[in-house]
Amino acid sequence: MTRLKQAFVLVMAVCLGLAGCASIQTSGPVTPAKTSDDAVETLSQLGSPPAPGSSPKRLVTDFLRALGAGSYDDFQVARKYLTPTAAKQWQNPTNVTVTQDAIRVTIDESNSSATLSAVERMSIDQSGVASLDNMGASLRMGIGLEKVGSQWRISTPPNGVLMPVDNFENAYVRRNLYFVSEDGETLVPDPRWFPRMGVEDSLVRALVRGPAPALGGVVKNYFSPGIKVTSEKIHRQGAYLRVQFNGMLATLGSRPLGFAYAQLERTLNAISGVNQVSMYAGGHDVGRGRPPAFVLLRKDRMIGFKEGALVDGNDPSVVIATAEELKKLGPVHQGAVGPDGGAFAVVVANGNALVKVGEGVPVTLYEGPNLRSPAVDRAGWAWTGESSSENVVAVNNQGNVAQIGLPWSGKYAVTHLQLSLDGARALVTIRENDTDFTYLCAVIREGGKPVKLANPEQVANSIEKVRSLQFVDDTEFAVLGNAGGKVISELVTQTIGKNPESISTPRPDVVVLRGGIDQAVQLADMAGNIYTRTASTWIRSKARVSEPRYLG
Repeated sequence: MTRLKQAFVLVMAVCLGLAGCASIQTSGPVTPAKTSDDAVETLSQLGSPPAPGSSPKRLVTDFLRALGAGSYDDFQVARKYLTPTAAKQWQNPTNVTVTQDAIRVTIDESNSSATLSAVERMSIDQSGVASLDNMGASLRMGIGLEKVGSQWRISTPPNGVLMPVDNFENAYVRRNLYFVSEDGETLVPDPRWFPRMGVEDSLVRALVRGPAPALGGVVKNYFSPGIKVTSEKIHRQGAYLRVQFNGMLATLGSRPLGFAYAQLERTLNAISGVNQVSMYAGGHDVGRGRPPAFVLLRKDRMIGFKEGALVDGNDPSVVIATAEELKKLGPVHQGAVGPDGGAFAVVVANGNALVKVGEGVPVTLYEGPNLRSPAVDRAGWAWTGESSSENVVAVNNQGNVAQIGLPWSGKYAVTHLQLSLDGARALVTIRENDTDFTYLCAVIREGGKPVKLANPEQVANSIEKVRSLQFVDDTEFAVLGNAGGKVISELVTQTIGKNPESISTPRPDVVVLRGGIDQAVQLADMAGNIYTRTASTWIRSKARVSEPRYLG
């Protein structure tokens, strides 16, 4: 397992700027801080051709600016900085390395080469998938220079685009592709970065190519191999988008065509101003196929305890498990209900028993010391296990137990585990030598039954002692704990494909909640106070139950 703790602490101090004491507002509307990158309109950004008589340093500096703007002009301006031979051989770059700040240009004494140096923030591959593996690493890259006539030109350009984060966020935008879950019951987001210019074309072509490796074995792509986008540009007229495919699309049956359309529509409807999408094959509208019957995931519903009973947090008069039923179990906490709001409800009793409740007679599904807080997925599996061991289990309503494989975990204790609402991803904390490491994983299933957590990616690297974690939405999560030996808790929020952000908490005795219907960062204390993050402020509100939590 990759260990990035020490480097990350330094990077967090430089890159993120830890916030001071958070302020708490106790009145006023709760407006989530979550913003939509998809709503940002394309920005105009153009490079300039090389200025006559440019020194080597100015030439390289101006070239980097034109390179960063290359997505707006197909790298035509950047190509003018190259020698004739280099210009013929150079392929338009598809990979992007994003730097934390300005790129330093150093010219050697002979003026025959330049060295570029910077601190890497993240990298983007040709499919738009972001990697944070080298975040905080020193980056050095060489560029060859030679004179063409009396003018300096670049003879060996870089293989990819190198640009500071501010320029990157002007030229690129993060969008979600959508693929179908293995059971066909929901759409799963796959975040990517694409140039703002022509983003609809990039989205469609990437969608057809398929999901990122991190979702391997988790989702299906109904744009089967052989289906191609045939138009050079996606046709747009106002709020309407028409996508032209080859004849292979027309060979899909009604059901797979319906899934393919659902993927395309959900992906493209995120573009500002788009509300209608159609698919064409061979010049003819192929329709929408049979609409999929996706399950409704209840982001709005909350549960909790009131007067000894497990109740609906939105309407405490709706009782899930009576106080009389729960009293038989001894101390009870950590209730959980599936994200579809179904009848399967569980609690942890005495810290060592996962118990199904709500049917009059409690049924013990699993026993073990110091059980993890349970998570119930949309397929009806309640996940738990001993927090002092590597054991991860899921139990369904019938009492069937699934042992979940973590072949990459090194047999260390799994202290925390939570699931995304769509059931495609898991957050897992592993304690190794008294230090916590948190990973984002893919949930692999067979016929709906969870069997393995795969494709781990280390996240929230600064948190060394995790106290609580949860998904804010299906691509954003929050991890609460202690960093760098500090006593005061720190909250790290991170979105897939973005760098983490560190913020202070409103008070120490809180846990992380799921994002709720507004998909905002939320915390709760045992007394039922909920703290919602809005801009740089925490808004406090009062839940109608104790130990509040959203479904899942």
